[in-house]
Amino acid sequence: MGHPGGESSQTFQSTASVHDNQCRLNRRNCHFLASGSFPRGSGTTVGSGVGHSSFARWRDFNIVALLASLALAGLVFFIGRRFPLVERLLRSTGYFGTFIIGILYDYSFTAFPATALLVLIGKSQNVVMAGTVATFGAVVGDLALFGLFRSSKLFRSDQLRHQNRYSMWWAPIERRISPSWRSVVIVALVVLILVLPLPNELADFLLARTRRITTRTMIVISYIGNGIGIYTIVWLAKVA
Repeated sequence: MGHPGGESSQTFQSTASVHDNQCRLNRRNCHFLASGSFPRGSGTTVGSGVGHSSFARWRDFNIVALLASLALAGLVFFIGRRFPLVERLLRSTGYFGTFIIGILYDYSFTAFPATALLVLIGKSQNVVMAGTVATFGAVVGDLALFGLFRSSKLFRSDQLRHQNRYSMWWAPIERRISPSWRSVVIVALVVLILVLPLPNELADFLLARTRRITTRTMIVISYIGNGIGIYTIVWLAKVA
């Protein structure tokens, strides 16, 4: 017959051992929970549903914004050409109006209407002056977006979990690009977006993600990309 004290001691040691193992496991899980990722093969992810939902909302919002922007651009151009008084009113704003149009050229809902306004107002202005002023406006708009993205908590080193959650749509594409070519590909994609009359949010987002891109470099890229597109629009408006 064993001693009750010995059995109690063994039971206590066994319970303590299980408790220690559970503590270690909990600390390990808390670590993965904080970082937002689990070991491969575990089949566990954190925030995947939230990330997918965020991406779906972002995608749907931008699709609706682009369609609404196209419709508004068509309406603006129709009204400007149908009613000469409206066109004269737009032209009376001069180069200040051209500068404001350049700023509006950057954003989702106003990119296409700004293109229509640039066509209407550019007919009465000097091509070089109008292109330069509108391009400076676009650079100011890009600089504001770039600053907002770069200062956002989503881009801080201590917020990697949020970066993974909200950037999940870009991560699969980025993984397919060789690290040595990643900056070149991103800059080429950014310039393509800037040259075309498309919203610049994606371009500024990619530039803000690339830590090697300084504010000065961003301004140069923005001026060249927006400038090519805007000068082309103003020139076509003048010769048409």
